[in-house]
Amino acid sequence: MKILHTSDWHIGKKVNDFNMLDDQRYVLDQICNIIKREKIDVVIIAGDLYDKAIVDTHAIKLLNDVLVKIVNECGAKVILIAGNHDSADRISFVKEFLVNSGIYIEGKFEGKVSKISLKDVFGDVNFYPISYFDEVHIKHLFNDSSIKTSNDALIRIIEGMDVDYSKRNIFIAHGYFSNKDGDKMIESDSERRLSIGGQDVMDASILKNFDYVALGHLHANQKVILDHIRYSGSIVKYSFSEMNHKKSVTIVDLGDKGDVRINQVELRLKHDMREIEGYIDTITSEEFYKNYNLDDYFRIILHDSIGVRDPATRIRKIYKNFMEIKFRDSSFGDGNDEEISNSDIILKSPFELFEMFYKSMTDKELNHVQRDILKDVIKKVNILDE
Repeated sequence: MKILHTSDWHIGKKVNDFNMLDDQRYVLDQICNIIKREKIDVVIIAGDLYDKAIVDTHAIKLLNDVLVKIVNECGAKVILIAGNHDSADRISFVKEFLVNSGIYIEGKFEGKVSKISLKDVFGDVNFYPISYFDEVHIKHLFNDSSIKTSNDALIRIIEGMDVDYSKRNIFIAHGYFSNKDGDKMIESDSERRLSIGGQDVMDASILKNFDYVALGHLHANQKVILDHIRYSGSIVKYSFSEMNHKKSVTIVDLGDKGDVRINQVELRLKHDMREIEGYIDTITSEEFYKNYNLDDYFRIILHDSIGVRDPATRIRKIYKNFMEIKFRDSSFGDGNDEEISNSDIILKSPFELFEMFYKSMTDKELNHVQRDILKDVIKKVNILDE
């Protein structure tokens, strides 16, 4: 049996106000061609089909068109789950009807992992799909107060499964999986945090006895501990932290029990993501920009003073798809952005937050005159903490 593993399509996503629908359509057409060329039997989509729980009609139409093409033109079956960006209830609408078309949709987890058995020349291959879950839902579902983390929830779910490991079994899930020590995986800025304090991290070694584990959520293609436990990664670059990613789909060639061959097929992007830097006169010179595909998405870091006049207009004349401009000026700190957590923001007063902002921008502390002015301004808008 030949299986294509993909995930994190995020259909309908916007990046810096750029609608990524055409980029997604471009790549999804490639995936359909790969399915045909490789004679794929089953396509696994491991969550985050959409970018939001409620999406517009253009996103719905694109997903519908792709699924119809995979089933009707490519002749493959589809098994898909909901990710943390999806609405499990909406994704699984009329799922019973779609089974007859060869599309198996797993909605919200309700206490038992479904088993989908599909045949090839060696017999049954059992697929166990489970949509994104959190520990709170599982804790209440099983009325088990000992479940405090996602890993606790995963253990409880696996304990409730009846899996014959002498057969060929594939597990499909969406979440943050690592080793038992919780070592960090390759992450990106475009992945929504699932929790704080590591409560979302699940030990992938719990799943080692499955023949293949198809994961979604992390946007970089990567293995987790073992070669057969894998994230396929997203199909498009959704942030500049993904600039160096090679986007791909994972193809699993499943022979008889114990015979699993895995390879990646790289995807071509309609627009790549690039970062360039220099003085504005340099980067807008033909000698500089002739080396780049000007249709790509750009983040531009200027070495000029922050007061340079109307840089966006000059840049847009050449780099029509530029997404970000940043300034790198020695009078504005060392160029390193200090991360501020949500908890920091909640706990600090408006005065303290502005102090942090001022220091991050100038690498200087407010003097006593500036502090007095700031306090007076905050008082006037009635938001100073008493």
